[in-house]
Amino acid sequence: MTVIKVDAAQMRAAAKGLAGNANAASDSYSKVSAAMGSIGGMAGSDPAAQDWGHGFDSALARALQAHYSSVGAVANCAELTDATAVNHLNADGQSVVGPKPTPEALGISKTNLVPMCLAPPPSSAGGDDASKPWWWAKIQHVVGDIWPNGHQDRLHSAAASLRTAATELRSVASQMQGNVAVIENQISPEIDSATVTLIKLQTGLNSVAGTYDQLAQNCDDHAHHIDDAHSQMEEAAAELIGLALLDVLTDGALSAAVARVAARVMEIYEDFRGLLQTARLAIKGTEEAAEVTEGVMGGVEQAVSKVESFSEADSAAMNPAKDLTKPTGDPATAHLPPLRQHYIQDVQQKVGSLVQELRQAGASDEQIARAANAERRAIGQEYKDATPEPMKSQIYGRNEEKYGDPLGPTYDYLKAQGKTDQQIIDASQRTGGGDLGLGQK
Repeated sequence: MTVIKVDAAQMRAAAKGLAGNANAASDSYSKVSAAMGSIGGMAGSDPAAQDWGHGFDSALARALQAHYSSVGAVANCAELTDATAVNHLNADGQSVVGPKPTPEALGISKTNLVPMCLAPPPSSAGGDDASKPWWWAKIQHVVGDIWPNGHQDRLHSAAASLRTAATELRSVASQMQGNVAVIENQISPEIDSATVTLIKLQTGLNSVAGTYDQLAQNCDDHAHHIDDAHSQMEEAAAELIGLALLDVLTDGALSAAVARVAARVMEIYEDFRGLLQTARLAIKGTEEAAEVTEGVMGGVEQAVSKVESFSEADSAAMNPAKDLTKPTGDPATAHLPPLRQHYIQDVQQKVGSLVQELRQAGASDEQIARAANAERRAIGQEYKDATPEPMKSQIYGRNEEKYGDPLGPTYDYLKAQGKTDQQIIDASQRTGGGDLGLGQK
């Protein structure tokens, strides 16, 4: 028994809202990608800056790719939501007595929402040595090319652009919530899968925003370290500059002054190098987090781009074919029928994995609770429909009577009962049905 209670007009409005979200994320991607086209050589060409720049470039590339994938995923979800609405509108039209209304057509196409993937930004490492002070030539043969020659203005400009993109993505994720809530309140086989997918996207957008913020701070910090190093090096060179201006340098005095200044400059540069190495380690952590987000966003984008419904995407990604008539092999559930064994296993493993994934991505407790409850409901519908009669009808009827929803309690129902988000998360990883004699672990 497939239960369907869908307001197609609301779904279509949500689809249009998601299309607007995709457009906003797309505009943000285009702007930040264009801005990053100006970062070439901003880090500098000295050894420490080159190492910092290579790390920054790698993390930035991950973040931009995750951003791009998220645009495609939201666009695909907008199209799938529109398709769901159209299917229900057309089904309603077929039930009309007499002349049938003109069939509804899709109004949203993901191909109109996704921007062109732009070329990677130029390397932030490199640049010329135009910023070297005149006195540097007198010590360069001793110290080498270690003048920090990054471009503070470009670093600050990049930071500002990255922070703007972060703000825009958080705004998109927040604005998505109204559309997610509309979809979440419908009852149809694909709705819970859609809810999980959309919450993953919201979390991913916030994760990309966090990466942009961290990279922005790295840029500002690097510019500050350059300013400090320059100030200290200029101060160290004061003796050499003073002697040169007085024009009283003998060969011996010059050699001694050069040696003293060079030694101090190298000390300052080693401190500068240490700061950038510490920053490089932090950037590595940022890159690893961005890689995880990129994988999640790319996976969602691929899953929803090849299907015609959210439930199909969920099945393709999460439900490999298996024989539900054979035991799972778990001794703790060996006393139960095979179908029940598989249900318990799927609830624990799939919901548990989802909770862990969202926690690692930085999702809020509310987002995790909503997604976990929706995933549990989606799994429940799959197994309820595989349950023989009369038990199947009994389960649906009991849920309708007890919770007002044949698939079981919704997130909003549980919150109205005073449950905390953590209690909902925990309960979503446990199976019910004890009152129906279905058996537990």
